[in-house]
Amino acid sequence: MIDVDRVARVRSAYEKFNHQDIEGLLAIMTEDVEWPDIREGSELQGKDAFRNYLKNVMAATTPWVTLGELFEVGDVVVAMAYHQAYGDDDRLLGPPRSVYERFSFRGDLIARIELTSPDDIADTVRVRLPQGYAGGG
Repeated sequence: MIDVDRVARVRSAYEKFNHQDIEGLLAIMTEDVEWPDIREGSELQGKDAFRNYLKNVMAATTPWVTLGELFEVGDVVVAMAYHQAYGDDDRLLGPPRSVYERFSFRGDLIARIELTSPDDIADTVRVRLPQGYAGGG
């Protein structure tokens, strides 16, 4: 049975991300939220690290995620999503990619996000990132 509150929370996270509402997104996450940094091949921990990550991504590109199906598996919500990144001229940077993202919760807050099928970030996106953020995915 789908937990409507958790599914609604994940749907809300995507809406906030697409509208670059960083503080709104962080408000629905735990203080020690864990998020993958696929460009650096590492995992971010905590709201401050996630805030900085989002600011860097959104300064370099305009990311957009089209949400596909959401379903609950045990205590997590899995989302099928289609990621795109656009440049200043609204042109698509690199090929779009499909991923499965897994959201774990602590109470009613998102505590961990995992990518179950990350792709390498496109070179056309990588060159736009701030110096020191051009690592591999």
